[in-house]
Amino acid sequence: MATPFTLAKRAAARSSDRYGDLPLGAVIRTVVLINIDSHIGRGGRRVQQDARRRPPIKPGTPDPPCRRSPTRIDEEHAMALELTYPHIWKGQGEPARLQRVPRIRVAQIVMDYVAYGWSPDEMCRQHPYLHPAEAHAAMTYYFDHQDEIDREIQTEWQQVQQDRSQSARSPFLLHIKAKGLL
Repeated sequence: MATPFTLAKRAAARSSDRYGDLPLGAVIRTVVLINIDSHIGRGGRRVQQDARRRPPIKPGTPDPPCRRSPTRIDEEHAMALELTYPHIWKGQGEPARLQRVPRIRVAQIVMDYVAYGWSPDEMCRQHPYLHPAEAHAAMTYYFDHQDEIDREIQTEWQQVQQDRSQSARSPFLLHIKAKGLL
């Protein structure tokens, strides 16, 4: 017999027209389960198994109140979905970070991808502290929230440029430029 959690996941997967835009790689955690009574039939069998014995309904005909399709999700069977990304922590108003190494932001990992074209495997070779699952999770988060991460990178770049223009030049840099070596 399927558990209510399994039934909720199957119903969400079948209604791809409503939930088809869920980000790739995201783990769907069901917070509120579907009303169990409408999915469990007599003797613990699912209603879907009993529906095989009934004559088919013409397309476009609404389900009568006594007979509901187990794949149809309406207001009575509403589910609250929360998207989570393994290895990624996102606080309210804070940038997304790795859970295991919180000083590393997703934007920093993405900068390697944007600047050098590195794959997640190459990132792990270049940064030994980074696990492959973390690199892939960070890239998944980036592709699902590209605007947010791109804004974060742009803001950081502008801050660096502003700090560079306001800081005094080092005497060594001035000496090298005077000699024409730079």
